[in-house]
Amino acid sequence: MDKDAIAVQRWIELPDKTKRFFEQLEAQNIETLEVVADAPAEDVTEIFVMVRNAKVIGKFFKWLIVGVLGIFLGTIMFWEGMLKVLAWFKI
Repeated sequence: MDKDAIAVQRWIELPDKTKRFFEQLEAQNIETLEVVADAPAEDVTEIFVMVRNAKVIGKFFKWLIVGVLGIFLGTIMFWEGMLKVLAWFKI
């Protein structure tokens, strides 16, 4: 059996989800996967941990900024509302 026949047989045996993943890859993605496959397992694990941590920190800062802006705008709206109420009573 030649190499192409073995490769085709292995492709046929892959799950559909895996086939769809490989079909959508571009040249840059393949190069990245080759580098990851050649790297030591410890380094790859550290890279994945760093990426995960960066995503968590990014989400934290996103919600921190949204929260600070919300508090700032809410305070301004509350202050304006209080000024209107005080204007009704002419205090």
